[in-house]
Amino acid sequence: MRSSVIRILVATLVLLAASSAGAARVKDIARVNGLDGEHLIGYGIVVGLNGTGDGSRTGFTSHSVAGMMEKFGITLSPDEIKLKNVAAVMLTGTLPPFSRRGGSLDVTVSSLGDASSLEGGILVMTPMIRQADGLQYAVAQGPLSTGGVSVDAGGGNSSRKNSSNVGRIPGGATLTRDWDGEYVRDNRLDLVLHSPDFTTASNVARKINGKLGGELATAQDASRVSVWVPKEQRYDLIGFISDLENLAVDTDRAARVVINERTGTVVVGQHVEIKDVAIAHGNLQVEVKTSYSASQPAPFGEGRSLLLPDVETSIQDSRGRFTMMADNNTVDKVAQALNELGVSPRDMISIFQALREAGALEAELVIM
Repeated sequence: MRSSVIRILVATLVLLAASSAGAARVKDIARVNGLDGEHLIGYGIVVGLNGTGDGSRTGFTSHSVAGMMEKFGITLSPDEIKLKNVAAVMLTGTLPPFSRRGGSLDVTVSSLGDASSLEGGILVMTPMIRQADGLQYAVAQGPLSTGGVSVDAGGGNSSRKNSSNVGRIPGGATLTRDWDGEYVRDNRLDLVLHSPDFTTASNVARKINGKLGGELATAQDASRVSVWVPKEQRYDLIGFISDLENLAVDTDRAARVVINERTGTVVVGQHVEIKDVAIAHGNLQVEVKTSYSASQPAPFGEGRSLLLPDVETSIQDSRGRFTMMADNNTVDKVAQALNELGVSPRDMISIFQALREAGALEAELVIM
């Protein structure tokens, strides 16, 4: 009984935790187009491993080490190089907007060959390029932090905790070039909504025009609002964008019910409405228990011991009852009506699916 009450309370909290529409700042619902981070990539060598590096069959690692040593005036054949303490790796990172030369960024280092672990390794100086133009934007170097441990005790005995083939170097890359992205083109900037919605986009454009006193903002579609930068504001773009970001706009969103069948989670949005409908809910539970007893023969008899099953069947049928749900129900009334039926979150999933099929649920049903 207590667990059933807990399930009902949890369901009520999930239903009432649905997000509500209202005023929000532009910076919380949209971003300025062009201010996205740009991906950097690089190929490098990790040294100083404790016998966990690439094997002899990883040819590109041997050639990389031979090429690196040749720059120091040492000529080696790739066949002469033993790679137990060396591993080839790929570097990835994100170039943040407005970053400047001399700044730093975090680097993720991932094994490219058959190294068993990068634990304790040090990345040798490696250039990182931007894939968009192939130009070098950073140089990475430093000790790796893997966050994982891999131990091989021999004889087939090994132990591993987390992944030790991927590591990070916090602040391990130094920027060699300034970020050169553009966010204002032809004296226009675009605001991109995180959740596309025609009504919200129209409200954003209307609010900006009211603030600037002219038809300077236009909703291009459900996710993009184009803003013309006035002539007097072009020398103070930072202040202009700051004023736009702090405008409070009435947001809107479609009515939606989100269901996760794996966890039994149901989230209902504020604008969800249910037409006149009657709901009946009942449970039929069949439980079968089998116990075993032994039958022993008489002493010195010719019989044999037998294992006898004892099957016990019980059926519980909780009586279903109708609950009326009037037209234009709000979220809290929907939760109250379903809780009066004593349903669990998983039962609610079936009920909402049935409401949708019956045409009584005026909302989009999303099943995760």
